Amino acid sequence: MNKKLDLTEGPVFANLLRFSLPLITMNLLQAIYNIADMAIAGHLTNPEGMTAITTSGQITNIILVLIIGFSNGINIITGQFVGAGKEKGIKDIFQTTVPVFGLLAIFISLMIGLFSGPLLRLLNMPPAAFDYAKDYLLICLCGTIFIYLYNTMAAILRGMGNSFYPMLFVVISTVSNIILDYLLMGPMHMGVKGAALATIISQAASLIMIVLYFLKKTDYLKIKGLRFHIQPQIIKMLVKVGLPQACQFSATQISLLLVSGMVNTYGVLAAAAVGASNKTGTFAQLPGQALNTGVLTTTAQNLPKNNYKRILQSMLCALAIGLMISIGFSALAIFSPITVLGVFTSNSDVVSIGSFYLTLLSLGFIIENIIYATTGVVSGAGYTPITMTASMLAAAGRVIFSVILINTTALGIYSIGLAALIAPVIPVIIMIIVLLSGKWKTSRIQKEMSAFKEEPNNNALFGLPE
Repeated sequence: MNKKLDLTEGPVFANLLRFSLPLITMNLLQAIYNIADMAIAGHLTNPEGMTAITTSGQITNIILVLIIGFSNGINIITGQFVGAGKEKGIKDIFQTTVPVFGLLAIFISLMIGLFSGPLLRLLNMPPAAFDYAKDYLLICLCGTIFIYLYNTMAAILRGMGNSFYPMLFVVISTVSNIILDYLLMGPMHMGVKGAALATIISQAASLIMIVLYFLKKTDYLKIKGLRFHIQPQIIKMLVKVGLPQACQFSATQISLLLVSGMVNTYGVLAAAAVGASNKTGTFAQLPGQALNTGVLTTTAQNLPKNNYKRILQSMLCALAIGLMISIGFSALAIFSPITVLGVFTSNSDVVSIGSFYLTLLSLGFIIENIIYATTGVVSGAGYTPITMTASMLAAAGRVIFSVILINTTALGIYSIGLAALIAPVIPVIIMIIVLLSGKWKTSRIQKEMSAFKEEPNNNALFGLPE
């Protein structure tokens, strides 16, 4: 495949940048993709519309992070296959994961759609924003299958060292999302429904592009030989590595949902202010998230070859880059919070409430980037239950600290911002202990990798005949 990068050879820093820069670009554009709804809604609708998108967005984010977790597992497995010289098995990964996650997307969409009303009430959705939120959520659920299939295929490309084309497809879909957002919410006056519709159309575009890429560059989707067959060996590895990642990301998002419920008790203006602040925080974490995938893939490809020094060098490079960028973001948020929040809303009350909240939140940007660099090594080696545990403790800590501070201090809404600053310290401590122990030097799926053999197509569960 074109744009494929071998992360086991060449200069570590240069390769990490070459692999991560498209991911940073992609993450940046995905953040724009996500905040386009809020930024445009903030100027074309009212605080109720912003609150609806913020809270419903938290629910759709749980759906998204579930597949992101599993796709990280696919990335790790694919990378270790590449490093072990078993690239022929990647077709089996593709033909196992695509149907599994396509069906999972349909199931999740139906279940959340059925319980959308009770779920929004559980989150203390302000009555004035309830109908907006339900409309936005139900429309967005229609795009779940698009994002699940896209992320599955993109993870395989990244595991093979190809981060360019996933970035390219997101660039195109992001531009279309922003244009559609403006047209549907502006001239066509569709409100939050228009924002949701713009999102799912852009998600569908991403899927179409990556399917066309696989049709052109691989034989994985050639119609004549299309035989999706679910291999137990792949499922076992995916459950072992990907399921903890999915639980990890989901737990984090659920904690944010619980916190969102607390925020909503302070009213629409506070909810809008915290939502805008959180969107700003998303930008600060983008480089770290991309570098995390770079370190994860570098670890996965190098571990079968025992290139431990190279793995640690990639982690240190990611740490240095992430810290420099996060410190810059933190300074901007601390010294110019009004300017930053002004991107999302022109409501002076929302900006006033959000300024100090953003200052508190920004101090945690640096800690988050330390987490991204260190967990890349641990996750890339397959020890995702450890990163899951660390993340769950941080998620629980955020909720618990919020409750304690709300009930024991007079900080009000700012108690939640302070809790967000304290909680990430927990996974940093855990990751340092794991790295010093050296446990990461042995792949957690080494046994499954050694035993893996391509299964013949007569084991197919469904598909077209050869």
